[in-house]
Amino acid sequence: MKYLTLRNGDLFDEIDQMFAPIYRGNRGVSCGMRTDVIDNGDHYQFDIDLAGVNKDDINLTLDNGYLQVAVEQKEEHEDKQKGYIRRERFIGNCSRTYYVGDVEEKDISANYTDGILSIKVNKQPEKLPEKKQIKVT
Repeated sequence: MKYLTLRNGDLFDEIDQMFAPIYRGNRGVSCGMRTDVIDNGDHYQFDIDLAGVNKDDINLTLDNGYLQVAVEQKEEHEDKQKGYIRRERFIGNCSRTYYVGDVEEKDISANYTDGILSIKVNKQPEKLPEKKQIKVT
């Protein structure tokens, strides 16, 4: 087992590396997507932090009751990037899936403002089973 040591202030780097496989997206950088879910009576609202993401890089997919939010941020290769000492902003692919139940595409709307993706999912009325007579044998 590797012991954590403080060498030239890199203790946090070692902690990041230790937990990267569990909590980080590709390239070892967190992709975030912290989410607040709010029950507004007739609909649920998902507010997802996507600071620094372009609207065109967000993809929403509905599949069998699961809503997937996927982000792909491409790395820009510019000479300005040379000289970085540490780069913590996310670049790459990241996704998160939420179970939203038996809804259709028309029941979902989304907008992206100031780094927050707000998704509104209309609630569906509960389908109660019809009364049936069961024969006793």
